[in-house]
Amino acid sequence: MYQASTSLPPPVVAAGLASVKIMKEHPELRERVFKNAKHIRAGILVLGFDTIAGDAPIIPLLFRAYANAARLSEFMKKNNIIVPLISYPVEMDGFMIRITASANHTGEQISELLDVLKKWTGF
Repeated sequence: MYQASTSLPPPVVAAGLASVKIMKEHPELRERVFKNAKHIRAGILVLGFDTIAGDAPIIPLLFRAYANAARLSEFMKKNNIIVPLISYPVEMDGFMIRITASANHTGEQISELLDVLKKWTGF
């Protein structure tokens, strides 16, 4: 019996189990995703964006104004980079867009991301 929760669909559970197996068999992927996240985070700090410290491959860009976060998300989309605006159903003091690093991102792709962010800032 489940209370206030439901079980995950079997395909989601299977995908999670497959992910764990891949991580165990290929530890270099974990190393690469953290290296890529560090590279992205360093670049966005140089550009003056506000973010949180850490090593996680999910890197938020924090904004005080919803309009600024929405404009940057749309600008990135127009430049073929998906950086979603996170919208919560409650009133928030700040807003964010979220960059997610991948082990498969190349140095060239990360440079392109940072170049597009640089264009937006007018740096």
